[in-house]
Amino acid sequence: MARFGIASIVERSGIEAWRALMGLSALIFFVGGATFNTIGMFINPASDTFHVSIGEASSLATIYLLSYYAAGPLVGWLLGFLNARIVMVTAGIIAGVSYFYAGNSQTFRTLEIALAIGGMGAGASTTAPSIAVAARYFRGEMGIAIGVLIAAGSLGAMIMPPIVGYVMTAVGWRSTLHDMGIAVIASVIPIMLFVVKVRAVTVQPASITTLLAGLLSRPFILLITSLGLCQLGVMGAYVIFVPFALSFDYSLADSALMFGLMNMICAVGCIAGGVAADRYNPRLVLLAGIVANGIAMLLPLGMWLRDLERPTMIAFVLLWGLVQGIPMQLGPVVLARIVDDGAFATLSGTLLLAVGLISSLGPLLGGMLQDQTHSYILAMLACGVVTLISAPLTLLFRADQALPHGSHSTRMGDAVGDSGPLAIQSEE
Repeated sequence: MARFGIASIVERSGIEAWRALMGLSALIFFVGGATFNTIGMFINPASDTFHVSIGEASSLATIYLLSYYAAGPLVGWLLGFLNARIVMVTAGIIAGVSYFYAGNSQTFRTLEIALAIGGMGAGASTTAPSIAVAARYFRGEMGIAIGVLIAAGSLGAMIMPPIVGYVMTAVGWRSTLHDMGIAVIASVIPIMLFVVKVRAVTVQPASITTLLAGLLSRPFILLITSLGLCQLGVMGAYVIFVPFALSFDYSLADSALMFGLMNMICAVGCIAGGVAADRYNPRLVLLAGIVANGIAMLLPLGMWLRDLERPTMIAFVLLWGLVQGIPMQLGPVVLARIVDDGAFATLSGTLLLAVGLISSLGPLLGGMLQDQTHSYILAMLACGVVTLISAPLTLLFRADQALPHGSHSTRMGDAVGDSGPLAIQSEE
C-alpha cells in the first residue's frame, strides 16, 4: 500500500525535486505576493497624480491582471522549446525593468503600458511556469506539489501587501514601484540560477494541430466551464467578505484578521487537497472541493439568528478557508490526466487564463448581488449557488478521458519515464 507521509513523498520525489519546489514556492510568495496582490494599492495614487477618475485608474488593475493571465499560454508554449530557467529569468527581468519604468511614468498611459508589460513578466516568471515545472518533477505527487505552490501564493497574499503598503507610506508610490522592480529581479535570478537547478530535456513539443484539438475538445471545455463557474462564485464572495463582516458590527481590524486567517487556513487546505488528489481520483477530489466551497458559502444563513451569529462566522471562516483554494489547485492535476506531455504546459496556461478571465467577473457579481438584494447574506448565498451549479460538470467527463494525442506522446498523469519538453534532470 502506498505511503503518503511527507517523509515518504520526499523519498520518492528526491531532495533535488523538493529543493526546486521550495524555490518555486519562494518565487510565488515574494514575486506573486508583492505584484499580483498589490496592484489595487496603486489606483488611488495614480488617480491623484495624473488627475484621472478612480474608475479610469482602476483600469490599471484590469490591464495588469489580464496581462498576468495572458502570459500563461505564451509561457507554456515557450517551455516546449526553451529551458525553464531562461524563460523565467528573462520574464523576471522584464517585470523588474517594467516596474522601474512604471515608477518613472510621466503620463497615465505610460503607466498603463509599463504595468501591462510588468504583469505579463510577473505571470511568466511565477505561477504558470512553476506549475509546469513542478508537474514534471512530481509526476506521481503532482497534487501536493501544486498544493504547496498555491499555499505559497495564499501566504504571499496575506503577508506581502501590508509590507508593500508600509513601504508606500514611507517613500511614496513611485519609489515603491522602483523598489518592487529591484526586488523582483533580486528574487528571480538567484532562485532560478542557484536553487532551482534544472535543465530541460528537449523532445518533440505538441503540434499546433494537437494543441487546437485539445483546446476545442469536450473534456477541456468542460473543465474550463466547471472551474470558471466555481471561481466566479468564490471570487464574488471573496471580495465582499470584509464588508460582510463589517455589516455584522465586526471592527475593521477584526474583519481583516479573519480575512488573513482565512488565507492562512487556505494554505493548509491546499496541501491537504493535494495529498487527497494524489491518493484518490483527482476529479472526485475536485468535485468534493467545489461542493464544499458551495456549502461553506451557504453557512451565512445562520447569521440571521442572533444566537448563532458568532458560531456561524467561526465555522464559515474555518470551513471556507480550508477548501477555498482546492478547485483552482486541482484544475491542472485533472488536466494532467487527459493531456499529452508536450501540450500540458500550453493547455495548463490556457486553463489558468480562461478561468482567470471568468473569475475576474466575480467582484462585479458580488457587488451587483449586494446592490440588488441589499443583503450581504443573500449575496453570499447566491455566490454559493453559482459555485454549486458548477459541480455536476465535473461528472460529465472521466479523469482518464484523454484529449487528442500526437504521435509518440504520453500523458502527464502516467507514471512513465521523464520524457517531455519539461523533463527535469538535476544540473550540477
